[in-house]
Amino acid sequence: MALQDQYFYAYKQAKRRDDDIAIVNVATNVEFKPGTDIIQDISMAFGGMAPITVVAVKTKKKLIGK
Repeated sequence: MALQDQYFYAYKQAKRRDDDIAIVNVATNVEFKPGTDIIQDISMAFGGMAPITVVAVKTKKKLIGK
């Protein structure tokens, strides 16, 4: 897979801009089938809402091929 078909995005929501514990974190990595907008693989992880990081496995299964 070429890097042009892969995108990564991370987001942190906190009360202050720097040096603060995040309220919510999310990281998303998506890979598209080359030359298309069809999702070949996707991973999404969410943190800050529970004591552990949560990976959205059911959402991943629904999005692949869309």
